[in-house]
Amino acid sequence: MNTQIVILGAGYAGLLAAARLARQTRKLGTHITLINKTSEFVHRIRLHEQAVRQPKPARPLADFLKGTSVEIVIGTVATLDVQRKQVRVDAQGQTREIGYDKLVVALGSTLAMDALPGAREHAFALTPNGVASLRQQLQHGNAQRPVLIVGGGLTGIEAAAEFAEAFPNLRITLATRDEIGPGLSESAKVYVRRTMARLGVDVREHVAVTQVQDHLAQTSVGELPFEVCLWAGPFVAPPLARESGLAVNAQGQILVDRYLQSASNPDVYAVGDAAWLSESETPVRMACASATVIAAHAADNLTAMLQDRPQVPFQMSFNAKCVSLGRKDAVVDWVHSDDTPKNKIWTGQKAVLVKEMICRMVPFVIGNERRTLAYHLPTQRQPAAKSVDNAGPYARNARGV
Repeated sequence: MNTQIVILGAGYAGLLAAARLARQTRKLGTHITLINKTSEFVHRIRLHEQAVRQPKPARPLADFLKGTSVEIVIGTVATLDVQRKQVRVDAQGQTREIGYDKLVVALGSTLAMDALPGAREHAFALTPNGVASLRQQLQHGNAQRPVLIVGGGLTGIEAAAEFAEAFPNLRITLATRDEIGPGLSESAKVYVRRTMARLGVDVREHVAVTQVQDHLAQTSVGELPFEVCLWAGPFVAPPLARESGLAVNAQGQILVDRYLQSASNPDVYAVGDAAWLSESETPVRMACASATVIAAHAADNLTAMLQDRPQVPFQMSFNAKCVSLGRKDAVVDWVHSDDTPKNKIWTGQKAVLVKEMICRMVPFVIGNERRTLAYHLPTQRQPAAKSVDNAGPYARNARGV
């Protein structure tokens, strides 16, 4: 009897896991089902670009999995029953129940719209469904109108720079309750502030937006009027895992062990933004860089389990944070393996090339997995993995940018 593997979500993590598993398990008698709410791949790290210019035609999921036996089901996951090992999917007006032996949860993350009162009703978000309406608002109307971006993380920074460069007559304000670019080195923060000033973005640090109303934001220092507001706040995992009874953290991410299996149900693997590595010595940020390497490692571990080989503990190791600052500028903030900054940065055209190379390479690498398993995870050299009995010569380390 075939082993039924079901993968929930076809973002960076889910799609790479599907392609890698399809090649690795093609002779193991498996049937892989990939469930996603749309039939097209969403290149999420380019959404801020799509908010100011017409996007290129989307690439169908089927293109990434061409030549494999992966079954693609287009629909929304309604419920997950981990006791019965069944997923209920609402697909094209019909309900379908899909059973599994092993489950990979790769549903990613969503913007926490309810974390800011009024944001859901009065603010835009960089989502696949929201960028077209946001683009229309930015392109039309009074060129001098005020635009408010709430949130000073990487999403807010990239959006502010992109908007200001594309529409220099807009009056853009970026408000953040902390310093701009939390997690960036001091050198990177200084460069970001300087770039925002050059682009005419009014950066308000240590200003907490407490509520968004119709064309007006209430803040810790007074009111900020706007005509267009973008909410670029924190991310959370979808509620499905929590509702199913799986152990999750405060953000709804599934708690996984060092093998990327659910801490409460070993038949469930979690990858990408859906996973929280509760045993990892290095905190793993929600990012494309983390999603792909976690997915590749989980696919390797699931294959090893099916072949009665020992699984390998996962240890994340980072290289850099790359932040676009419009089409003509960027900053690469080099970090230690534990993601703490080295205070060494690249800027200007060199950084632009690095950022653009990464954005272009991600879809290529995912699509190439079904042919060559080119996504290489270097040999693990960190003491943490050596202390695990079954690490042995298979131990690996993932490096993220």
